[in-house]
Amino acid sequence: MFNPIKTGIFFMFIEEVNNGRFMNSTSSGLIINSNDKTQLVPRWGKVIAVGPDVTDVEPDMFVLVDAVKWTEGIPFRNFKFWKTEESHVLLVSDKPQYTY
Repeated sequence: MFNPIKTGIFFMFIEEVNNGRFMNSTSSGLIINSNDKTQLVPRWGKVIAVGPDVTDVEPDMFVLVDAVKWTEGIPFRNFKFWKTEESHVLLVSDKPQYTY
């Protein structure tokens, strides 16, 4: 596996991402047509690994990351991970949350 440095956080979005666009859907499965406005909102992700200087976030937590404060997806072993900094985390949860 890999480890981020300093205050870095590697995470996976809990919402499906297709061609760089979020596939928004309701809890009942209704797909919401994505537009530029819906792309620019904070998003929930599951933490995979944290850097040594991260103090308030741990692996397996769910985090709400400020809008577009993440890197492009990093492919690794058939998965895609994103990186953010601890300062861009708005909320943490021990259960998955969804933007919609």
